[in-house]
Amino acid sequence: MRLEKAIDLGSTVVRVHEPTVGQIRNLLALESLTFDPIGFMAGATEIPTEVLELVTDLTSEKLKQLTLSEFGQVLEGAREMLRPFYEIIGTLMEGVGYLQGIRQTASASSSAI
Repeated sequence: MRLEKAIDLGSTVVRVHEPTVGQIRNLLALESLTFDPIGFMAGATEIPTEVLELVTDLTSEKLKQLTLSEFGQVLEGAREMLRPFYEIIGTLMEGVGYLQGIRQTASASSSAI
């Protein structure tokens, strides 16, 4: 079941939805995209327009017309829809760290011989 949510902004209703795995793969394949998912979840980096367009029914023109408070509501909705993706990324990053630790240990052991 695909997660969806309607955000009532008064003058308009914005629909946010969970992206598919294929959509995320296509998005991450874009060379021009600079997206730090971990930083976004932590509130340290901004979300690219391409990601907002992926998870909402807003175009870049409609995004520009939102007030700051409306934009904040849309960001919260996007965060909610992307949460499963962030959890997967976090798990993958933990796995990468684990593998790097194993490689460093093996390298140190082999150089000591």
